[in-house]
Amino acid sequence: MRYVIFALLLLASLEAFSQDKNIRLGFQFSGENISGDGFLATRESALNTNIARDEFNFSTGLTANFLTNSSFSFQTGLLYSKKDITTYEYCVSCFAYYGQVNQRALFLSYVPIPKEINQRFLSIPFLVRFEDRGAKLAPIFEAGIYNNFLLSDNDFEETKSAFMEAAAGLGLSYRLNKQMRVEFKYSYRQSITSIFESPVQSWSNDDSDPNKLKTQSFQLGFNYLLK
Repeated sequence: MRYVIFALLLLASLEAFSQDKNIRLGFQFSGENISGDGFLATRESALNTNIARDEFNFSTGLTANFLTNSSFSFQTGLLYSKKDITTYEYCVSCFAYYGQVNQRALFLSYVPIPKEINQRFLSIPFLVRFEDRGAKLAPIFEAGIYNNFLLSDNDFEETKSAFMEAAAGLGLSYRLNKQMRVEFKYSYRQSITSIFESPVQSWSNDDSDPNKLKTQSFQLGFNYLLK
């Protein structure tokens, strides 16, 4: 329900700005390298759920750039975001405390079975953007937040319904004609709220944390100035 409300507010804003001809509508695709592995203490036992981010992920969707009289503007959008992970149950404490004694027996008695979790989100960015729109080739600088709302996760039941990321990016845009521009950007995002319901299982010699999501993405986009 929360992301539906965001979508309705965004559509209302688009309608208001389009009447003043101060908006650029666009399409964006980004390939994403996501890091943030670790263990969740999901059971009251020696077993923990290992989160491995080893899948190819991406985001794609529509963007809207609300223009001002200066080089600054505000950008938002509706993006379908794929953030798949691989999980398996693993007895880290068994190997840590008993592995030196009988590591071979432990390995033979328990073989982790990986499971792919298809995490899909609706991502709504809110970015402040700097771009010299009068130049044919112009640098882009932007910063802001991404609000991510869970669409599905294969009934994993550990993913929270929403989480937030801080973002910063830079790139170049090229004017094709008076209305259309193409752009290429690099963006870095860092989660600023937790992603999973269960607490993170950590050890003194391990700083991994599946809630510390870090995303590096390369984005290709096209946008069109409404007349």
